[in-house]
Amino acid sequence: MPESHPSEATRFRFSMDDYIAVDGKAYRPVSVDRRGHILRGLEPDGDGPLAEFRHEDLYALHVDGRLTVRPGWLGAGAFQARRRSDAENLADLPETEQHTILWRAEWCDRFLQMEKDLPSMTRSDRAMTLAIPQIHAAVATLEAAWQGQGGRRARAGSKVAVSHPPSPATLRRWLRLYQAAGYNAVGLRENWRRCGNRLPRADGDSHAFALAGARAFLDSRQPTRRMVYDSYLAELEDENRRREEAGGPLLAKVSPRTFNRHISNLDPFQVQCGREGVDAARRKHRITAAGLQVIRPLQRVEIDECNLSLQVLLTAAGAWARLTAEQKRLVERTRAWVTLAIDAATRCIVALRVFADPPSSASAIAAIEMAIFDKTHLGQVASAQSPWNMCGLIEEVVTDSGSAFIARETKTVLTSLGIRSMNPPAKMPEMRARVERVFGTLQGHFVKYFSGQTFENVVIRGDYDAQGNASIDMGELNRTLVRWVVDAYHCSAHEGLAGETPASAWRRLTAKYGVTPPPDARTRRSVFGLSCTRHIQGKGVRVLGIHYQSPELQRLRRSTPEVEVRVDRFDLGEISVKAGDGWLTVKPAVPGLNLHRVTWWEWTATAADLRRRHADAASLGIPVVREALSTIRREGLAAAERAELGSPIIGEEALERAEKDLFLSFAFQDDGTRGADLLEGVPQVADQQQAVHPTPLAPARHGPDPADDPNWKHFQRDQFEIHDEDEE
Repeated sequence: MPESHPSEATRFRFSMDDYIAVDGKAYRPVSVDRRGHILRGLEPDGDGPLAEFRHEDLYALHVDGRLTVRPGWLGAGAFQARRRSDAENLADLPETEQHTILWRAEWCDRFLQMEKDLPSMTRSDRAMTLAIPQIHAAVATLEAAWQGQGGRRARAGSKVAVSHPPSPATLRRWLRLYQAAGYNAVGLRENWRRCGNRLPRADGDSHAFALAGARAFLDSRQPTRRMVYDSYLAELEDENRRREEAGGPLLAKVSPRTFNRHISNLDPFQVQCGREGVDAARRKHRITAAGLQVIRPLQRVEIDECNLSLQVLLTAAGAWARLTAEQKRLVERTRAWVTLAIDAATRCIVALRVFADPPSSASAIAAIEMAIFDKTHLGQVASAQSPWNMCGLIEEVVTDSGSAFIARETKTVLTSLGIRSMNPPAKMPEMRARVERVFGTLQGHFVKYFSGQTFENVVIRGDYDAQGNASIDMGELNRTLVRWVVDAYHCSAHEGLAGETPASAWRRLTAKYGVTPPPDARTRRSVFGLSCTRHIQGKGVRVLGIHYQSPELQRLRRSTPEVEVRVDRFDLGEISVKAGDGWLTVKPAVPGLNLHRVTWWEWTATAADLRRRHADAASLGIPVVREALSTIRREGLAAAERAELGSPIIGEEALERAEKDLFLSFAFQDDGTRGADLLEGVPQVADQQQAVHPTPLAPARHGPDPADDPNWKHFQRDQFEIHDEDEE
């Protein structure tokens, strides 16, 4: 029998370099114990007071969208990557640069893997010349796959472009940049955009002398950069004195900035060895050391896809005999594609999506998103009795070399989130043994958990012309599979866990190690959001009938009238607008229109309802919209669609179709209400969490919020009014 237990909060894990913001106030981690985390506030003038957050409070803040975590943000590697690339993650860069950076990262990752596997592999010209052709063959195959459409391979005979391989010197330079950026791919971005007068201020001998002095930084006494530079100046003075006495040319002094650049260009592994010892270096740079055993939740997640035979399932469930002849003919020719992700440490299934269409990059990305974020709502829609609250940022994703997983779009998502990806060679399923075994269990055992009647409902018939209108109910199949995962598989003893259930293993290991929280709303929008292009008008940008506006957006309008926009289908309360290499966060412009946590499905259902009931109205008042939206949510009319169980993946085409069909003439009347929540008083999944306040461990000092834009801070809505002649 499945075990039952109350829903428990997932315990989060932070590193000392993580940036954490709670309701906009910035913190950094200090310590953690069984009770919770101790965080120190970050103030403009230095460190702020300590505050304690219990584990359950942090989880509640995450569910409510009030917790922001940027892993490694405060670390030297992340700073170096941002400094070099002027971008936070790969999704912020133009598509052409994304391709180049992904290509370079593949070269670096594959060479680092060869260094790990082959003790004889070095970074000498001779060794790298032998390795480059092997890497080029694999990367060229991957690069050709990237040129397919939607993650599907290009047709045989079609022409593809393959980039020329790098030289050993170029590959070594990429490796240094990659390691200095903490293995963040954006650190591989070229600096051509900063081209200008770069003539050297010192000759080669002077730079060689400075470089030799910079190597004094590799000292176990751990001198500071300033100490090493002062020592270099003293040695330079002595060397020039000797040269002057011998009548030779004097060496030029390099600036502190140039000297620091010499230090930064030293191999990070060598720096770590010299300053902290070989053992510490190997632990820190584990990507080039021996593999680690999987012990933490979400340390390794295996993802795969399989073709599911509905006839086999229905027959095993005892439902086949009760189907009509036309239903049997339909089922015989129908197969569903299942994309599944399993956590290696706990054996918990963290994502399960069933599609009627063949796999693509869109289905792979949908599974990755599902694996990262909380799935409590999905379990509720499927009527599961146990919680499906497994969530967190994945450390490493392991897939096969299917076109959906090696597609450029999929690689961009993983790289933007800082998730390592591994694609074992083909015909080696033992490298993904856990997910392969789950597929066997899926097809052989899960039907025993349900009656034949349940599976009869998977096949539905139309009201007329039964043979012509019979179809497979993918939503019912998805809900059935979710109930099996959450109530049966997660709560049954697992041989690979020595008899422990996956749900119990998740609770035990998250209590011991924790997990990195999922990305915040802004990052989710930029990585997983729907993309569209809009013109900036006097009222801002219009998406799904809503005008979004801000002063920064209007300033952007002067230089870039047409912009890329990202929309989170789970929260229409904000959108992201591309501005250079970053994103602006913009809110709705209509006073009284607060769409915080209103989903795509609730909003489109509301628009359809209003269009049907108020077809003759030129514009609608906010109270009318509020009442319709509240009814949709209160009655749960869009809950199943929000769960995306069996529904097609929403893409850019669906957004543009909704604009045309529902919002072409959609307009609001301003009722004068300022900032009223359209869903005030309407129950939501996370509303049962109580308000969370940190426990101060010292007298609190309040400073400016580092996460806010200072220009927006002083902006008052009633002071901002723009009239556009072409809109009046």
